This record gives sequence, C-alpha cells and structure tokens, in this order.
Amino acid sequence: MLFSRRASGNSAVPIRHTEIIIENVRVFSGRHRIPIKPLTFVTGENSSGKSTLIAMISAMYDYESYPLQPRFNAPPFNLGGYDTIATVLEDTQEPAKSFSIGFYKEGGERGTTISVVATYNEKLGNPDFRKLTIDYDDVQYQIEAFDSEDNVFEGHITVRKGKVEIGSDFNFPRIFGDARRIRLDEIAYHIFRDNEDIIRAKRDDSDYRWIFERIYDLGYFSVPGRALSIAPIRTKPERIYGHAEAEYRPAGDHIPFTLSRLFSQGSAWEEKRAVISALNTFGEESGMFEGFKVHKLGKHASDPFQLTVTIDGNDRNLVDVGYGVSQALPIVVQSVLTADSRLLLLQQPEVHLHPKAQAALGSFFSRLVSDGTREIIVETHSDYIIDRVRQEVARGNIDPDLIQIIFMHKDSSGARAHNIDLDRNGNIVNAPPYYREFFLREEMNLLTRSSEELGPTE
Repeated sequence: MLFSRRASGNSAVPIRHTEIIIENVRVFSGRHRIPIKPLTFVTGENSSGKSTLIAMISAMYDYESYPLQPRFNAPPFNLGGYDTIATVLEDTQEPAKSFSIGFYKEGGERGTTISVVATYNEKLGNPDFRKLTIDYDDVQYQIEAFDSEDNVFEGHITVRKGKVEIGSDFNFPRIFGDARRIRLDEIAYHIFRDNEDIIRAKRDDSDYRWIFERIYDLGYFSVPGRALSIAPIRTKPERIYGHAEAEYRPAGDHIPFTLSRLFSQGSAWEEKRAVISALNTFGEESGMFEGFKVHKLGKHASDPFQLTVTIDGNDRNLVDVGYGVSQALPIVVQSVLTADSRLLLLQQPEVHLHPKAQAALGSFFSRLVSDGTREIIVETHSDYIIDRVRQEVARGNIDPDLIQIIFMHKDSSGARAHNIDLDRNGNIVNAPPYYREFFLREEMNLLTRSSEELGPTE
C-alpha cells in the first residue's frame, strides 16, 4: 500500500509522504511532483489536467503492465497514442521526444525513500518503454532499453552509488507473468557475473558492498498497489436483471449482480453487513432512500431479480426512482468492497446527485478513510463534498493529515497543481487566490442560468 495504515479507533501512526511524478504528459509540460494522501481530491477547471492525472495514476498502479507495457487506454480511460499523450511543445508545436510517469515515497518502518520513474518514447505511433530510473536511498538503478520486440526486451542496467558505477547488459521475455515486472535480484546475477573481477578486487570497499546489499534488499520491483476506477457516468438501471455481469466494469454494470450475490443466503456475512450498513447510512444522510432490497424472481441463484429501494415506507423499483440512486450505488458498494491493497479512483461521483447527497458522499468518504482501510482519489467539481469533509475534520471524525486537495489550474505554460491542506478546524490552508474564485464563479453561473430561465420578476 502507499500509506501506513491507521489502527481502528483513529490511533495515529506515521503516514508515508507520497508523490506522483508526471512529466511532459498532455498539459503537464515539464516535470511535476504532486503529493497524494489516503483521501485526495482533485478539483479545478475543465481541461486543466484532472482526468489526465487520474488516468496516469490508473496506468501506473497496475503491476501487470507498468512499467514495461502500461495500459493507457484501459476503460474508463482513452488517452490514445503517443501523439495524444506527449506534451505538444510550445516552441516546436511537436510532441515531446519522451514523457515519464512515476512515484516517490518516503517514510515507513525503515525510514527508506524510493523514487521510481519510467520514461517512454514513440514507436510506431505508440508509447514504448525506454528507461526506468529507481533511486533507493542513496543507490540509483537505471535500466535502459536497447531494443524491444514482441517477446524479447533487451537492455542495460547501471547501478551507482556516489562515484562507484557498475553495469551489465541483459535480456528477458516480455510476455505474461513476472517478465512484465522488473526483478532486480535476477538482474543482479548478471551484474555479479559480468563484474566478477571488479567485485573480487573491491570486496573490502563499503560502497560496493552497499550497492549489492541494496540490490538484494529491493528484490522485486513492482508498483505499490493496484487501482480500481469508477467512471463519471455509471450504468443505467434496469427493471429486471437477468444475465450476470460478474466481471468488474468501471461503469458499474456488475454492481447489481454483486448485490444479488451479497443478499443471497450463504454469502460472507461481514461483507454483506458492511455493504448494508453503508447503503442504509448513505441513504439516510442523503435523503435518497431508507433501505435497499434484492427481490429474487425464482428459487435459484441464477434466476432474474429486481432491485428496490424503500422510500416513504414503500418499496420501489430502481427504475422508478430518481436517477441519482442508480448513479450512487456503484460508488458506495465498490468503495466498501475494494480491498485495502487497492487504490480507488473516482471520477465526478457527484454526477446526478443533489447537494444533500453530494455532502453525504463527503461523510461517506471520511468514514472509509478514517479507519485506515481505504485509499481514495476523487476527481470532483463538488464544493459540497469537500466542505462536508472539512466539517468532518472540524468534528474530529477524520485526521486532516489524511486529506489532500489538489487544485488544478491551467495558464499559458500548462497545468499547475496547487497543494491545499486542512488544519484541525477544517480550514483551508495554502489555497491560491483563484481556488475560491473558481467555486464562486461556478455558483454565479448557475444562478445566472436559473434567473434567465425564470425570466423577469416583479
């Protein structure tokens, strides 16, 4: 996981400082280091880089593909090819020769620091892995690609500590399995083999010993977790559900069938209780519904079923109530079910929700994160969600050190990420002047549109 976990009861433990590194990706011209915490909000104007940042985090937090073959177009994201990912340089109006994504962490039980940055060039119109740089404490590993075909990856690894530098050429299959991760302890074998004379001559040199200890200490290189993404527009409700969608879908197509499984006999009680509790609490706080039920239309698990919500004491089919209910379900259910080894990426969870329901999401996110079992990044335009989280901080329900607000702003030089924190009273700290202006402008635009629609008043 990215962050040190907090024990139940909100007893504080050290939180690792974590940053996302992104360079020459779309509006992110040059290198940017963006801090994230267990509950991070990414907000700001349209086309300021919010969705790009979320998409790059999704691509990077996938140990099956990053860093060698990141999936930049895995749903719900569609970043296109190299020319649509790399920053178009102002002076040449051409895409940058390379772009990079990675992360930086410091802290933890051993107090170590690690920085991982993967760089990609263009090949046949697509991003192609070119270099991986890992700085682990004071030792640097640099893996450079000489050439890469469909099944073979050839390269060179260089290890440095101060003025000491050794290296070796290597190749390995670039196919499914461990080959899609870079295993430094296996690569270390090549370094030992190819530099045996040097190692024997330098066996008493502390820098050489430190290098090889760090190689084995690092072992596998892999991303610090996995991510699940929920799309900004979720699936439409159906009156009757039949064919099962067991596979995870960013639009939440699988959620009705997940609920049917949870509400059936023999399901895991702890999991079921957590989902029911979350739905009931959110339904009450949002004012959207009082309860939730699954109605089977047969005796077998594979038979069709209906989803109903209780409103004013009456059970109503999901199709016959406000559209916001069906849009909120994937967010609430998947947030509860997401394992604590995964990062949850939410895009505009406020879509189709009225202000009271948006505020209820703020309380919901605060509860999930405060016990140390969830890590969530939320892209949002909703002041109601953020303000409710601020209230939860002021009430002492969540530690402000767990919360980060990233305000994205675009100027003539590209995207700028402003880091905004909260104090113990929920007050906003270090906000740029245009942060509040952004939300006030949004509110004024809404009021202006409403006045125009209503027409003149006497």
